[in-house]
Amino acid sequence: MSGIADGNMSFLWGSHDEVLESRNKFLESVGLSLDDCVAVRIQDGDKIALVGQDDLAKGAREIDTAIRADAMLTDRNGLGLFLVVADCLPIIYWDSARRVLGLAHLSWKTSMLGLAGKVVAQMQQQFDCKPENIQVFIGPGAKPESYTFSDAIQRGLKEWQPFIRQLSDGQTAIDLFGYNQFILTKYGIPESNIVVSQVDTIGDERFFSHYRAETKQRGDNGRNAVVVMMK
Repeated sequence: MSGIADGNMSFLWGSHDEVLESRNKFLESVGLSLDDCVAVRIQDGDKIALVGQDDLAKGAREIDTAIRADAMLTDRNGLGLFLVVADCLPIIYWDSARRVLGLAHLSWKTSMLGLAGKVVAQMQQQFDCKPENIQVFIGPGAKPESYTFSDAIQRGLKEWQPFIRQLSDGQTAIDLFGYNQFILTKYGIPESNIVVSQVDTIGDERFFSHYRAETKQRGDNGRNAVVVMMK
């Protein structure tokens, strides 16, 4: 995952030329190029796109050609799934038995839609994956100690109660990591198959944070990039 030192990776939050230069340098640093990647434009829904050879370079150099979805799946080697994030959770799915790779964007909205589990269901339906064979990697992202709101909609939702905490100042802390782990296990992913990052993008100023920039007026409102590929 890229950080502030690598530059802003989102065309929506910076000049086109600067973002293109940042993407080029970051991908070169991990041995990839823009032509190797497929980028997604987040919809804050639960659409899952199946991508292949014909999608290479879509969204890599301009936003208009990006795949409009909130998650991508592929069974193609040499195809990099590219996602920009800032506090929302990147979730990587990997089934080594069926050789299927996935990458999803879990905001609080897509989390409430159960997107994390719907990706598992799509992997089963489309590629005959078995949940016990799927490895899942979550984050970096917003940790509950930093991710607090005064008007959290989750306060009124029964399923979220184990994953929220009322603070003495009236704020509600939201555990996106815990909630999405819960959803994944509901869809059959063993807890032992889930690896969770300990990095809090709000508190760790090596990374862009939308929450920190908006609520603390501290730091640029750029985006980090996550890229994954099967060799």
